[in-house]
Amino acid sequence: MREPGRRHRAGLEAAFAGIRVGSASRLETEYRLDAAAAGLPELELDVEIRNALGRLLGIADGVYARFGIIVDIEGDHHRTSRAQWNRDIDRFAAFAAQGWEVIRLTGARVRGGTAVAVVARALRRHGWPG
Repeated sequence: MREPGRRHRAGLEAAFAGIRVGSASRLETEYRLDAAAAGLPELELDVEIRNALGRLLGIADGVYARFGIIVDIEGDHHRTSRAQWNRDIDRFAAFAAQGWEVIRLTGARVRGGTAVAVVARALRRHGWPG
């Protein structure tokens, strides 16, 4: 990357700048990059959510902690696996009981271009000035 005449240098530098450790899926990365491009706050990835006693309630795909918002990106297995569906219901109820607003996004929302607007509206409800 240090050679000034390297082909596609600008694209490579932009791609490197967008890399984050923690994303567990391509869909999560697509949402995060779209959200960053739209000017949303930085999303924290794969955050452990604990109750007041320190008990782990679950791991959130993405968190806007300052605004009390969890973003969950759901692949199709969240719908097709009965066990996953039940775990999700319990996990989201536990998050809500701790005061979090959970925004659930599917591939259709992320790839259809509506996910960022849905999250931006939630962020504004919670005090984000953007």
